Amino acid sequence: MAKEIFESNVHAITPFIDPRGRLSGTAKGKSVLVSGAGGLIGRGYATAFALAGASHLTLVGRRAGILEETREAVLAVAPETKVLIVPNTDISKESDVSSLFAKVGSSFGSPPDILINNAAVSGTWLPFAQQTPSQWWQVQEINMRGTINMCHAYTTALTASNPLKAGMIINVTSVGSYAYLRGISAYANSKAAMNNFTEYIDSENASAHAEAPDKVPRITAIPMHPGGVQTEMAGVLPKELFDTLQDSPELAGAVAVWLSAAARWLGGRYVSSNWDMEKVAKEKERILREELLRLRVVGCE
Repeated sequence: MAKEIFESNVHAITPFIDPRGRLSGTAKGKSVLVSGAGGLIGRGYATAFALAGASHLTLVGRRAGILEETREAVLAVAPETKVLIVPNTDISKESDVSSLFAKVGSSFGSPPDILINNAAVSGTWLPFAQQTPSQWWQVQEINMRGTINMCHAYTTALTASNPLKAGMIINVTSVGSYAYLRGISAYANSKAAMNNFTEYIDSENASAHAEAPDKVPRITAIPMHPGGVQTEMAGVLPKELFDTLQDSPELAGAVAVWLSAAARWLGGRYVSSNWDMEKVAKEKERILREELLRLRVVGCE
């Protein structure tokens, strides 16, 4: 059984994934874009990459005030980091996303090395029959269409800028993408679709890069669950479930740094931040050989 490899029993940054320690300097010179950067988890991504040496950070979201708070948090730990904030951005609109990447290009001279698609909404905690189709679909517009817009703009910009430059996409997914919870069908559907979409873009890019390595950059894509964190968005959960969330908001950022620095072999595979990544790394051969962490129908493999 592989289940013992993937136990959700890590709730804070460990030495193996510490951007202040073992992974210090692994993001040196990198440019990183984080959407949904004003929330606790988004702030964790930004500060982790700053601690690991990222030279440029782009913080994206709707509200300028909380993006400014994230900028201040970054500069408090890495004052030399160049930080661009892009507020009032609706990632479900292609025009907003095009404008975003144009701003990054004009400000920093090139697209980011790493894209963290963290922006999301939870929707209402109601059974499907008690929602309107518009309510239900709005979650797909942000969580899925927004991610699609960001990935497309990023891959297009990176290919046009420097096809020899490796890129990376981390699409923030959820344990809710496969673990049934009554009342979150819209959210769960968006995240399950994201897992599959991320596997596709990683695999398709790998094939295209292999065929034309001088024209198509290798862009690794990984769907990653940030753990169970008591965020504003998680406030829709019933209190008894919300109270069980015990993961640090900084944990996901440290895992993202590790993925970008040492675990691109997990491309296209679901990763949960609250696993023991040292144990996961030791099982690399088995994970690849047995095609673990893929979205499949049980019994039809």
